[in-house]
Amino acid sequence: RYFTKVKTHWQIAPEVQKMVHFKQLNLAEDSYPSAQSETSYQDIIFCRNVLMYFSNDLIQSIGIKFYEALNPNGWLITTAVEVNDEFFSTFARIQVENSILYQKSEKKVRIYNRWPEPNPDNKTGKKEPVKQKPHIKNPVLHKHIYEHQKKETQHIKKPLDEANAYFKKGLYQMCADLCSREISFNVDKIPWLVLLVQAYANLGKHEDALSWGAQLLKLDSLNVENYYMLASIYAADKAFADAESLLKRGLYLDQTHILSQLLIGNVYLRLGNQMVAARHFSNVRKLLAPLDENILLEGSDGLTVGSILEMVTALT
Repeated sequence: RYFTKVKTHWQIAPEVQKMVHFKQLNLAEDSYPSAQSETSYQDIIFCRNVLMYFSNDLIQSIGIKFYEALNPNGWLITTAVEVNDEFFSTFARIQVENSILYQKSEKKVRIYNRWPEPNPDNKTGKKEPVKQKPHIKNPVLHKHIYEHQKKETQHIKKPLDEANAYFKKGLYQMCADLCSREISFNVDKIPWLVLLVQAYANLGKHEDALSWGAQLLKLDSLNVENYYMLASIYAADKAFADAESLLKRGLYLDQTHILSQLLIGNVYLRLGNQMVAARHFSNVRKLLAPLDENILLEGSDGLTVGSILEMVTALT
């Protein structure tokens, strides 16, 4: 109805083309929502395969801006990998068939606090610490990607701590600049390379990230986390064949790496191979089965075991 056939291709109708406007928007900035950038009073926001590369604090901040940008009962749609109620706490969580969506609903209005306040005791006035969801400590899950930093010698620990501090604050360019200066002076280059890859990925400079990532694999080719990290960047660029190749190499080293099993399942879905994708999603379910659903999966940016199981169920 809205397309015209041109030789072997299809061209969208001119009346639809006139309705479309392309503009650039930096999600990390405070320039939206605003009338000037036409980012107010939206009915629906699709933000897919983007937020996974941001820090937790930045994702929460973006979630609030999205909420403010939407009309009442408007929708926010992310990928299944990015579904996280902690990041989008102002939204109502709606299940539509096999998908999980977020809606700006008047029935759910929360006051958002970036740093949760302790709960006061009604009788004594004493404050109790907020109960945090425990992180998984399980052999099938892997240590944080910065585990190499424990092996640091004393003379490089201070600048590496500084680079980590920049990264945690979202100052990715400053982090990358410091790492680039320091890496040549240090014998153990692995933690610097890891930070460089992550910083450039968060800056959207994927070519730089992958270039440094190639050096990382030469020095640390037996770490499944490295393959997962680089495959995530390729997947974000829709280079699914490259992502598949790296994930297969990583899973050859360790088939119990849950996030790699999850990502390669998504990659095979995008490649149209649902049968293989289902097999990897089944592996995810088996690996998560013995674990408490309320536990946070380490390295997943705040996803719980339960939310990942829901995600896998929705995808299969």
